[in-house]
Parts: sequence; structure tokens; C-alpha cells
Amino acid sequence: MNIQVVIGGYCGAQRQAIADNTARLVKKHGQTLNLDAAVLADLEQGLADVNHLEPPERLLEKLALSA
Repeated sequence: MNIQVVIGGYCGAQRQAIADNTARLVKKHGQTLNLDAAVLADLEQGLADVNHLEPPERLLEKLALSA
């Protein structure tokens, strides 16, 4: 499952809150969750990628300005 696809439609603040909460959960309970190192690395990379996503509204604005 791609976390970008799952939360990509949320607005920037919601997306950031989800990513922050997930990152805190993973840091606090990573050992308890017994995540494989590769899964943990993929999850952390996905969260980092989410932080770089632009809100759909901003992308539409850029598209309109470029036309």
C-alpha cells in the first residue's frame, strides 16, 4: 500500500497531521509493532515523501497559471 495514494487527497494540514501522527506512532511503538527493518524503512520513506506532496489546489493553480 502506498501511503501517498492513501492520504494524497487530504489538504496539506490534514496530510501533515496524519504523517506526523504516524511518525510518532512508529517511533514510540516501532519495537512493539515488531516491524521488519525493510518495512520500517519503507514506512519512513513514505512519510518523508508525503511531506513533499503539494495540495491538489496548488497543483490546479499552477496548471491554470501555465495555460
